Amino acid sequence: MTKEEALFAKFLEQRFNYHSQDMIKTLLAIDKSMTKLRYNHYDVFKAYKKLSSQQKNHIIAEILSV
Repeated sequence: MTKEEALFAKFLEQRFNYHSQDMIKTLLAIDKSMTKLRYNHYDVFKAYKKLSSQQKNHIIAEILSV
């Protein structure tokens, strides 16, 4: 796992747990607050932007398979 993947995975897992392990709510909340993400979690935002769709999907699959 790359540094960017690990950083985004950790953030996504935290948000996933915050949203009672509901991935749909988690992804919608992240999408809705992308501007906040850019300013409050710039490292995560930057990592997210570097990842391909395939990498993001792999991270989601890993979180959901736990």
